Amino acid sequence: MRNPESAIKAACGSSVASKAAYRFLRHEKVNPTTILSAHVENTKTRAKAALPRVLVIQDTTDLIYTQFPATQGLGQRLKAQEVLRALYEE
Repeated sequence: MRNPESAIKAACGSSVASKAAYRFLRHEKVNPTTILSAHVENTKTRAKAALPRVLVIQDTTDLIYTQFPATQGLGQRLKAQEVLRALYEE
């Protein structure tokens, strides 16, 4: 991916790569926890290396789509508590 912070189409750079990304994300064995697991492990490693001081900043932004009744299929909502809990599990 060229720009991981971008929308899938822009991040992938081509329609073929975008289609592959969507196919991957729709696969029954793919879920947010699995995708985030490597990131969580790397974050834990970097945090331990930065000791004695690690700042954990919380983003409390909520995106509410209830005013768009036709919007469907936005996927599973990730819970920040689950991600943070994974950071502290050994």
